[in-house]
Amino acid sequence: MKPNKPDVPRATAWLLGLCLALMGPQIAFADEEKTTGPLEKFTKSDKITLENKAYFRYWYDVQDSAVQGDGEDEPHANSFELWRYYFGVKAQVTPWLKARITADVGADKSQTSAEADDGHTHKTPGDPRYGLFAKYAWFEAKLSDSLFLKAGIIENPYHAFTDKLWGYRYVFKNLGDEEKLWNSADPGVHLRWALPSSLGNLVIGVVNGSGYKKAGDTDDLKNLWLQAWLHPLKPMGGFGERIMIGAYLDYTLASSDNVDKRILYSGLAGYKDDMVTVAYQLIGQQVDAAGADDSISGLGHGAYLRLDTPWKVGVLGRFAMWDVDTSSEANHAKQQFVGGLSYTPVSLLSMAVSGVHTSWSDVDGDPLEEEIKVLLSTQLKF
Repeated sequence: MKPNKPDVPRATAWLLGLCLALMGPQIAFADEEKTTGPLEKFTKSDKITLENKAYFRYWYDVQDSAVQGDGEDEPHANSFELWRYYFGVKAQVTPWLKARITADVGADKSQTSAEADDGHTHKTPGDPRYGLFAKYAWFEAKLSDSLFLKAGIIENPYHAFTDKLWGYRYVFKNLGDEEKLWNSADPGVHLRWALPSSLGNLVIGVVNGSGYKKAGDTDDLKNLWLQAWLHPLKPMGGFGERIMIGAYLDYTLASSDNVDKRILYSGLAGYKDDMVTVAYQLIGQQVDAAGADDSISGLGHGAYLRLDTPWKVGVLGRFAMWDVDTSSEANHAKQQFVGGLSYTPVSLLSMAVSGVHTSWSDVDGDPLEEEIKVLLSTQLKF
């Protein structure tokens, strides 16, 4: 556990002040454009881009695993919620320097602790109030035509690559994000090399490893990132340029042997064209306990499907399996399927109805618990 917590009021004041400072020079330009042009001219220019994205949803528990077997007495919890709201500014400060500040509005969710000796997990409630966090706050310097240095609260490129490929982040998280195997953003620095002929990007970086909601991470643990997302067959054109692969390695850097060490690795292979998107993702994890010879090995598989039609109706699918300890007889492996339909009448509005079936099984694969949920999801972005 890392006990340090961010100073939310001070961080909020700093964030809003910096946003206003960046936006100030553009106000006159925006006021002129909004009277003569469309909304896009008001919110975008050659120098600055305003970003807004909101995820609204309604969920209904058809079956809650915690009270399975209660029959008609089952509570069927349900709620409307603003799942996430992102707003911020992207700026081209100079020809060689970019900056981004993005705020994240949302509530802290419950956290699941590590498994006890009896194999059961324990949940602690999160803060139900909406909070404001600095999701991204970075500068990126162009060192050469193909080399870029980014520092601050930076996005996880492999995570972003996975979400962009599937395109249904507003409905459900990817496998690594859902199981808290990686953070979507983290304070740190990384160096990116853009490969020639638009073949992809290679990244090496060092981050806190505690996520963007944790400030003042002063311990001796840091995480090394090695990442790649590539289009290896792009020069072939046609089918080849639609093939993409990604690779991710996250390794704990520690200056002593008195802490747990973790190595997380993942690979993704996918195909994407105007109508069909399919991808497979493998995730592996090994945790070596401090002062012990034992290690825990986890293994997961993810599959993503997207079908788009000319009628603006889409089909979405996601299957995931995660086993946090493949050698433990007390471990409960998790399987999850998400499937549904989406509708995007205009570019700024997307809607989806979907079902989520989650189950946990013992070491022999026999089912132990089941959870069924219905989601009505909406995304607004401009």
